[in-house]
This record gives sequence, C-alpha cells and structure tokens, in this order.
Amino acid sequence: MIRHENYHHNFFYPPLIGGVGEVVARHAMGLTALGHEVTVVTESCASRTAENISAGVAVVNFDVKGSGNLRTGYTGEIEKYQNYLLSSNLDAIVCHCLQTWSTDLAVSVFNRISAAKVLVSHGVSVNTILKFPRNLYNWLAWRPYAWRLPEILQAFDHVVFLSDKADRDRFYDRTIELQLGLKRLSTIPNGADLVCREQVGSNFRAAQCITTKYLILSISNFNPLKNQLAAIEAFAVTGNIDATLVFIGEAYNNYSQQMLDLSERLGIRARVKILQFTGSAMKDAALGCAGLYLLTSRTEVQPLVILEAMGAGVPFISFNVGCIDEIPGGVVVQNAQQMGKNICQLLANGEVLRRLGREGQQAVQDKYNWESIVGNYERLLKSL
Repeated sequence: MIRHENYHHNFFYPPLIGGVGEVVARHAMGLTALGHEVTVVTESCASRTAENISAGVAVVNFDVKGSGNLRTGYTGEIEKYQNYLLSSNLDAIVCHCLQTWSTDLAVSVFNRISAAKVLVSHGVSVNTILKFPRNLYNWLAWRPYAWRLPEILQAFDHVVFLSDKADRDRFYDRTIELQLGLKRLSTIPNGADLVCREQVGSNFRAAQCITTKYLILSISNFNPLKNQLAAIEAFAVTGNIDATLVFIGEAYNNYSQQMLDLSERLGIRARVKILQFTGSAMKDAALGCAGLYLLTSRTEVQPLVILEAMGAGVPFISFNVGCIDEIPGGVVVQNAQQMGKNICQLLANGEVLRRLGREGQQAVQDKYNWESIVGNYERLLKSL
C-alpha cells in the first residue's frame, strides 16, 4: 500500500468548535484507520490535549493567525510554520479552505516542496456582500486576494469541491477552475453519521423540561451570519402550534440576548429555549428527539448540520443558501414567512414529514457518509 503522510492544514481543529474542523477530524480519523500516517497542522489551542485528540492522529500547533484580508494580514510563527513544511518528508499536503493562513502561507512555499498538493475547498467569500454596512469594507479588503485566486488555485495538483455548483459567490473558486480549463478537480461532499433515534435523545426532553409534541431544532453559533433571529420570526408565524424551538450554540453573547428579547416581544418566549453547546452527546441527543430542523444562515456552502440532521432522519427547512437546494430530505424557502408556513404544513402532515426524513437518511447512507467519503480521498491521494 502506498504510504501517505497527509498534512491537513486547518486553522480550526477540535476542541475548537467549527464545521470545517469537524470535517478535518473525520478525514484524519478515517485515513488513520486505513493505515495512513496523518498529521494535522493547526492553530494553537490551550485546551487541546492528548485526551481530546483522536487516537493515532498527530497534531502540530503553530501560533499563527490572520488571512489574506488587507485589514488583518498574518501574524505569529509564520517562518517556523513554513520551515516545518519545508523540512518534513511529505507524501501529500491537504489544505482545507482558502482565505486562511494555513493554506496561504503553505502555497507561498509550494514551489520548494515535491509532495502532492491537494486543496479541499469549503467555498470562498471574497465576493460575498451581505446587508451589513461594514461588509462593503470587508469586500474591498478581499480584492487583492480575489485577484490572486487563479494563481493560488493553480498551485495545487488537485482541487476538491463539495458541490458541482459554480457561481460568483461562495462557489467562485470552482468558476475560476472551469474558466481556466483545469481538469484536476473532483467533487467529494461533506458527510454525517447515521443515527438511530431510538438510542439517543431519550433524556434530552426531560433535562430541558420540554413537554410539547414537537421539538424544532437549530444548532449553530449565535451570530448575525447564522441569522437565528429569522428562525424566531418564522416560529412566531406558526401561532400556537404545539412545539418548542430549541437553539444550541457555543456560548451566550449579545446576539443570543437579542434572540431572547425578540422572542419576548413576539410573545413566544415560553416556547423558545437557547442552550449552550456542551459536546457531541448533547447534539446527538437533541437531534434524536427533534421533529424538524431549521437553518436560516445568510450564507453557507454545504452546511454540516443539515447533513447531521439528515443522518438522524430529521427533515429540514432551510433558506436557499450554498448548495442546499441539491440536498434531499427537506424544503428550501426564501424568507421567514415561508419558513413559518412550511413548519405548520409539515408538522400537520406526518406522512410527508416521515418521507422527508427517510429521504435524508437514505442520502446519507448512499452518498453523504464518512466511510465512502474517506475512501474517495484515499483513492485520490493514491492517484497523485
């Protein structure tokens, strides 16, 4: 068997909470289980210990921060990080994400490294303009990076995309690849685990004192980009439906207080719960008893939480972001009003709800499962 020492460069890796970090962890664990040596190179984290790192996966930390945004730049152990790459005996380097120090600083020394170089794109945001005044300044600060994207993409031997979509927004990097006529690209999605609902979630309702017939769930950090205020507005549209809306996020903050205030003003405070994330067991337990999952993000690529809901057989209602419209198991809407109406319609039709749940789980079993995804990466790395 070909030996691959895969360096997964990622600025966000467990125990830090984030979707990309979770994906990297699953790739690393899967490839290690297949007999490959895997080292994850990531940002330093004081709470990262041997106990919260997957067995067999080596982790090397560097105190580096920043990005190619003109307002931030890069700081920290830049030279130390690059020297580490140059001095290591590598078979392959796998970089996760553009617009990150871990990828950008590696690309700048690629011409001195003979290892195969793979980019796993989780989308880009260089052209994304949201309805925030400060976002225009952010867009301008990304212009030089956007102009360099063709050069950056061509530095890799292969680029993996999560979807076949190409546009001027989150899938702009794929648009560039196609415009350049480059052939060394493939599509491998994110994944999830199949969850047996009968084995999880039995205590979640009791622990949270939830007695309503339905539990509607949303899991993401509390911030304007995740737009949980829209989920509260949608829930208010449902009237007196026998359901509790549960939010789970990393930590309480000013935005979560805004969520509480809005639910109070809309008269639904008693049926809205805002909880702090305590670990994967909590997430699994919540999914295990959820009847519906809501996603109201302003921008996404391929939301991991949607795939996780599908794996648990939980139908979703989502705003039309990223490639969500090509994922089975749910309903795509345009605004909070439509979301509220669809909540009522789905919860009133158990047959449709169950069908969507089955379709989502089947899609995870057939396509969006970690075993087949890791297998695809192994075959790719062996081919380079």
